[in-house]
Amino acid sequence: MRRSKTNCLFLQLLDARGYFTMPSARMPKNGEAAVGAAVVDPYDIYGVNFQMFDRLEFSLNYRVYKGVTEKNFGDEGFGDDAERTGNVKLGILTGKDGFPRVPEISIGVEDFIGTKRFNSKYVVATKRFLDWDLECTLGYGKGRLKGFLGVQHGLLSGS
Repeated sequence: MRRSKTNCLFLQLLDARGYFTMPSARMPKNGEAAVGAAVVDPYDIYGVNFQMFDRLEFSLNYRVYKGVTEKNFGDEGFGDDAERTGNVKLGILTGKDGFPRVPEISIGVEDFIGTKRFNSKYVVATKRFLDWDLECTLGYGKGRLKGFLGVQHGLLSGS
């Protein structure tokens, strides 16, 4: 079986590249865009992601807090509380830089607009081991992403 030279990129809950709620240092290709939605009780999350430049990833989200009445107008029939969030990630060292043995490194800010309930700042490094279909990420964050974070993710190519 011939192995893929790349692992797929996943969108995390904030519609940025990563794993569930944690960012990855990997960047999508320039010009890529994605639309996503997630239901994670008590939230409904809708978002868009776009890579306008080689090293700059943006995502925007609209999050609805199901069952949480909006403070100002909820009692007047406007329903559940909601917020808009913006996220940005800057690729410091990417796979295109010609250092195949060095991990990709990115810094980012999540939820920098709106109520900032989930605001965080982070630095993250991701190394892919394509021969084993394995990707490992380590990082450090402040805010929602408190302290050290890490994940390893294995993928089976062609399955």
